Amino acid sequence: MKIVRFQSSYEEPYPLQAVGEASYREEIEEVTGYMGEEEGINADDFIAHLILDDRNPVAPGVAVAVDIDGKTVGYLSTPNAKIYRAKLTELGLLDVVGECSASIKGGFTKKDLSIADFGVRLDIDLDNLKLQPTTILPQRPLQTVIPSVPVAQPQPTPASSKPAQKNAAKIPFIPMKGKGWLYYLFVLPIVASLNLLILFIAGIWLATKWLAERLANTVKK
Repeated sequence: MKIVRFQSSYEEPYPLQAVGEASYREEIEEVTGYMGEEEGINADDFIAHLILDDRNPVAPGVAVAVDIDGKTVGYLSTPNAKIYRAKLTELGLLDVVGECSASIKGGFTKKDLSIADFGVRLDIDLDNLKLQPTTILPQRPLQTVIPSVPVAQPQPTPASSKPAQKNAAKIPFIPMKGKGWLYYLFVLPIVASLNLLILFIAGIWLATKWLAERLANTVKK
């Protein structure tokens, strides 16, 4: 099943709260490595996967499980699950696994010496659910070819004939291919910014070259 990565909500704390975490305490402790520490855990560097649990006996065809490291740690609430599925339909996505960052907090000792439950939050905004651009574009090195500017060919004469241009100009883009959430969060934005800068400089250079050729042709006439 295809995995699609959602854009960050850029909100703190993460806006989407999972439910039912108390039923998956052992799984959460295994995922986080929690060992009964008094201060508990408060981390936001997990990667969660949203699984369409169509065979769920409580909410068949509606339930959406939240998995981390292959273990279920909660579910979306029924209203949020319906919204999430509707958004996937709007995006034209069927039978996909959604991926996003997640935070886990809890397990600390309260004043009454009881242990706080764990809470799982997801870094997605259901009202503005969008895919990261890299989940839409083909996963291969990006190489854009810009054709040379068409110029009227003069009548062939011994003095003015020129060899035909064999290769179109190529812009040296930096390949945008990688794997892993660290690549998508840190490396890809930098590479994409450098490619935009390269494209901007190349555009200015090509425009200047084209303008110079036009001026040269005008002067000759």
